[in-house]
Amino acid sequence: MEEATQIVRKMYAASGRARIEAQEIPLDRIDKAFAVAENETDRSVAILIFALAEDLMSEFLKFHLNPKAYGGFASAFSNQGVLATASDRIAILELLFWIRKETAQDLRILKSIRNLFAHHSEINSFSDDKIPSWLSSMQPLFTTTEDVILKKRTERSIFLLKSICTIFSLIYDLSVLPITFQEKTDPYQSLGKEWNELPDNIQAIFTRQAGILAYFRKL
Repeated sequence: MEEATQIVRKMYAASGRARIEAQEIPLDRIDKAFAVAENETDRSVAILIFALAEDLMSEFLKFHLNPKAYGGFASAFSNQGVLATASDRIAILELLFWIRKETAQDLRILKSIRNLFAHHSEINSFSDDKIPSWLSSMQPLFTTTEDVILKKRTERSIFLLKSICTIFSLIYDLSVLPITFQEKTDPYQSLGKEWNELPDNIQAIFTRQAGILAYFRKL
């Protein structure tokens, strides 16, 4: 019985890996967004980055959901639909276990920062109002030593570095977790635990994240 169970698990893991490998991951769009963000005002950066997150959530939801369901995507994303707002999309993704709670938490903070800029004309900088405390409550970026160095950075720099990590966490989660959840398998079973075992497109996520982080850490 145990042997049969292991065979079934390997079949699901292989199926999940094949589906993960077949995905096209929009890394170039992330490159372009952060290239634009480098030279934008704080207000524009906050709006741009969360717009990118919203677009990515919508794209992956449409990729993983059934387009032939009653009402289709239009009903889900309409003003009265279950996926009408960014808050709805984050909530659904977390409820489905399609993103980790840490990713959901950081997305909600990015949304709060975007909303603060969008709805309050007097807020012009990442150092204003509640933003520094929100940034400090996002997931830590580096080792303890480097986090000490991070405290010497401007809030704008911290926002850019942490938003890069959040966007790439979102991309990883949505590339892997919906499929492994559907295949009833652990991500490690489909992806492997070692770097050289990862599918090329998943390696590309981490490689691109490291490159963009390295660039912005120099600024």
